[in-house]
Amino acid sequence: MSLQSVFAMGCIIGLLIMPAISDTRGKFKAMNLCLLFMLFGDLFVFLGIFSKMYYIIALGQMMAAFGSISVAAISYSLNSDFFSDDPRQKAVIYYCAAW
Repeated sequence: MSLQSVFAMGCIIGLLIMPAISDTRGKFKAMNLCLLFMLFGDLFVFLGIFSKMYYIIALGQMMAAFGSISVAAISYSLNSDFFSDDPRQKAVIYYCAAW
């Protein structure tokens, strides 16, 4: 399994799990959890590169992907909670333009 496929697996798992957690536990806690996953994932990638341990790099990429793609999913649900139709459509266009 390559490192890119590990990143894709983290994205898929994050898109399936984190929106449910944000709906049950709250979006603030879920967003902080996503940021922690991104932080520790990047830290594991950094440490894995310097120690030349590929499984730590893979774990870090999976954690970083889990957190980063989940932030995008939670931001879409935040838009639907706070904005009406027209501002929500503009916000989604801005998200896609920034992506």
